[in-house]
Amino acid sequence: MGLHLSLHEQISTDRPAGIRDVYQQLLQKVGDSHKAEHEMMEALAEALWQAQRDNQPPSETRYLEALQALLN
Repeated sequence: MGLHLSLHEQISTDRPAGIRDVYQQLLQKVGDSHKAEHEMMEALAEALWQAQRDNQPPSETRYLEALQALLN
């Protein structure tokens, strides 16, 4: 549930910049908001895991790159 809330907040505030556009494009691609959100949440969880593993803040750049890859 926490990832759902985090993702909804990111989309509503467009932070990181560009995430709202990625969401709209992914929604058009998969045709289902729930599926699109779950694909994006996997990228968010991975970004958080990498940050924790590396003892660094999450990389918005890597996160957005992972989200963009979902569109291919």
